[in-house]
Amino acid sequence: MASLYKKRGIYYLQVRYAGKKKAGSLGTSNIKVARKLKNDKEAELLRSLLGLNTVKKTVTFSQLAELYLNAEHDWKESTRYLNQHVIWGFVKKRELPSNATSRAIWKRIINICLNWGKNCGYFVKNLKKLEGDTRGLIRSRVFNADELKKIINNTQPEYFRLFVKFAYYTGARAGEIRILKKEQVKDTYITVKGKTGERIIRLSNQGKEIVNVMASKNPIAQPYIWNYKKEYVSHKFKQNVDRLCIKDAQFKDIRRTFGYNLIKQGTPIYEVSKLLGHSTVRTTEQYYAPLLVTDVKDFQL
Repeated sequence: MASLYKKRGIYYLQVRYAGKKKAGSLGTSNIKVARKLKNDKEAELLRSLLGLNTVKKTVTFSQLAELYLNAEHDWKESTRYLNQHVIWGFVKKRELPSNATSRAIWKRIINICLNWGKNCGYFVKNLKKLEGDTRGLIRSRVFNADELKKIINNTQPEYFRLFVKFAYYTGARAGEIRILKKEQVKDTYITVKGKTGERIIRLSNQGKEIVNVMASKNPIAQPYIWNYKKEYVSHKFKQNVDRLCIKDAQFKDIRRTFGYNLIKQGTPIYEVSKLLGHSTVRTTEQYYAPLLVTDVKDFQL
């Protein structure tokens, strides 16, 4: 028995025989194409279930990379860019980044590519699944009061400084507010597209004030509050923190500092989790528990 189903926008085929089941990707989001590929894929999956030798095509990782990146995937533009950057970077040098978190991301993406090839009947010579950490270290950098004051008051130019302040006063991700339209702004909140879909971000009085300042500066015909590219935000922020002599700083550290300061002020972690747009409180605890270890009051056993 065989059945088609869709996962993350891509069709898969599942075959059942003698109490066992096997599934494989058809590599397409088009139902008509999936139906055309169904019979061949069903035969391949049955051979695998029966333990019969299946014919695999031997390819280099470079060839697999081209097939994988040109296949139909339900990817956002940023996801496609990351996959292309990692996979072609690995094809070119066959080296992994030295940074633990970056190395883990590369391993994860390369292994997904290899697994896709395996499911599609390709055997990559001279390259096996990359073992080791595929999650990486959780970054724990937060800005102290002096660093935050410098960033909030001295970032240039003015519009970008207001953007940085808005990011801190809302705890929003850069990707949620880089391209922020006036129509997304309500009286007490803004609606944005987050990592898990559309979400609402609460506007504090400080956040409202910045929106009003930006609205007064932009022409009425201008539909955007800000309209920044990802590269501009990261590059401009790096320029500013270097000028201000703040070491090891990334734009995402602003959001982490927002959450950390709220918790330090006594805001319940459930509320912090909601303000940050985390899917569960457990996610918030995972990211912030290590930061708060040194703040535990002295104790005696």
